[in-house]
Amino acid sequence: MRSEEILDALGSIDDDLIEQVNGLRESKKKRGRRWILQTAVAVAACFCLVVVGGKVWDSFRLGGNPGNLGTANGAGDGETYDCYTGPVFPLSTLEECPGLSAERNIDFDFSPYKTKVENIDGEKWEQYDSKSIITDEYQVKNSSPEEKTVTFLYPVAGSLDNEPEENPVVRIDGKEAETELHIGPCPAEISGAGEDLEELNSWKEYKALVESGYQRMAFDAFPVLDKRVIVYELSQMHGEESEEAPAPALNLEFRTDFKHTQLFSYNFNGEENDYDSGKCSRGIFISQDESGKDEKAYLIVLGEDIKEPVLQGYTDMGFEKKMEQAGGTLKRYECSLDEIFSNIVKEDLAKEKGWKNSDFSDIPIETFISLAAEQLDGEIGIFRKNADGEYYNGSLEELFMNVYSCSRIMYLTFDVKLPGEGSVTITASMRREASTDNAGSIEQRNAYDMVTRLGSVLDFTEQSASVTNAEYIEITKQNFGFAPEKGITKVTLDLKKEHYFMEVQKKLQR
Repeated sequence: MRSEEILDALGSIDDDLIEQVNGLRESKKKRGRRWILQTAVAVAACFCLVVVGGKVWDSFRLGGNPGNLGTANGAGDGETYDCYTGPVFPLSTLEECPGLSAERNIDFDFSPYKTKVENIDGEKWEQYDSKSIITDEYQVKNSSPEEKTVTFLYPVAGSLDNEPEENPVVRIDGKEAETELHIGPCPAEISGAGEDLEELNSWKEYKALVESGYQRMAFDAFPVLDKRVIVYELSQMHGEESEEAPAPALNLEFRTDFKHTQLFSYNFNGEENDYDSGKCSRGIFISQDESGKDEKAYLIVLGEDIKEPVLQGYTDMGFEKKMEQAGGTLKRYECSLDEIFSNIVKEDLAKEKGWKNSDFSDIPIETFISLAAEQLDGEIGIFRKNADGEYYNGSLEELFMNVYSCSRIMYLTFDVKLPGEGSVTITASMRREASTDNAGSIEQRNAYDMVTRLGSVLDFTEQSASVTNAEYIEITKQNFGFAPEKGITKVTLDLKKEHYFMEVQKKLQR
């Protein structure tokens, strides 16, 4: 069983990291150098421009699909969005339970769209939140005369870096339930060495995921990282900055055979791989701060060992002018991949590194390592070779951030006692960020969607949907049938229709 809490609040990422991230998103070339700033490894970020009065503010939300930011995809059918938060899934039970039936009403409360005046940098600006407060309520009936204890399951679309308020609070007859979180594996296949994981950007992709048996995988045992590896640990780096050495750096230079060796690096700032000659390097800036004196970097070798490793100091990351006064301690040892993974993760989580956007204390380190192992292992893992017969070589920073930011489905489970021939009320409440298209435009599409039956084994006798505080928004496209201006704020849903959506805009204050 996987039991843990979802993560704490998101941080922000500076504008100048966007260009640095773009370099990480390029596909691997036969010969190429890649420079990585560790604070720029939040790869799967959705960039949205928020207009506050006449002022533009930049914000990021991790876990969505970057897509073609700033460009509408033209779907217009409520199916595909550049930044997609995923649909609201229906309640289910862990196993089929005859004799149970349910009625459902899902309410979208748009009170966050109400204009608020905030003082920013000494000036007053009008702004609002593009979120809906969702209350997904179920009347579950037990037609059997016997009392039943049933394990219910509530799926959550999103990523591990959801804001806390996006995570559902489950209540049974008004009392908050104790829940366990079961995290599904990152669903995206790696479609070639060095390419980023793709994100889910439509409800139909979630549908395909559910129908592939994804729920079972969320409850499967984690893989074990028991492969033996060779580790090169770089520590005690030194080299003083000067006019002749404006940015002292170290470069670990070596040769390897990519058809027999797989490399993973951690905490290096750049890498160079020549797949023809086998000549490689891993470079790192030498920290000039006292806090960076204990910094370490790792090269993990799986398969045949690297050849002719040499650690050389340089005056900068151009690696042209050598610096004999710069150096470090290069230690080689062997261990299991699980051991070095654990050491790196524990060390990194304790140091509050720049690429972290949350206090990761809420998720057990063992769970984090296991989720990363799922991306390394198996058919969709990166232990395999590419079409040229060469192993993928990766940055663990990118892998770790993919663990947090990739779209997936998580499952909250909880037990409920159902009286014989009785019923209980189960509610799941959350604040849901809008799915968006045309980021940065005043005409941005803000969308909210739900599925009626997908993945659920419950017998639904009726479903309905409602909107409250709709005076703050204008519904521009939908298939619900709401017409707040005519007093139609609650509708009955067709259970044969799998997917419902609405797109809204903030109603301008007149």
